[in-house]
Amino acid sequence: NGYFACVIAGGYFEEKAAHPTLAEYPTGSLVVISSAGNLELSTKSNDKNIFGVTQNGVCQPIVLGAEPVLVTGNINVGDFITTSDKAGHGKRTLNTIHGSIIAQAMEAGSGCSYTLQAMIRKM
Repeated sequence: NGYFACVIAGGYFEEKAAHPTLAEYPTGSLVVISSAGNLELSTKSNDKNIFGVTQNGVCQPIVLGAEPVLVTGNINVGDFITTSDKAGHGKRTLNTIHGSIIAQAMEAGSGCSYTLQAMIRKM
């Protein structure tokens, strides 16, 4: 369909949204579409402008696939992940607000800032 540009290590990368700044973010950082149309780190909870996650050193966001996601708080297997108030971090959500879910946890974890494997798919 021309939308997804390439497949690398199980994730779909979006070349049309590429920007060198994205390569500087930690792996798994959540990025949103800003009002100017650029991708930037998420900074608020349940942001419906969520676009994908980053991989350090890569300038394209991952928009689909089983990949590491940077999160905060307690997360269980199967939990949905949305944006949080902590820049670039996701969090567990019990309220599935349409458009704000970016991934579903494939493993459990707990902490202030850590990565876990999740299936990235905007819902």
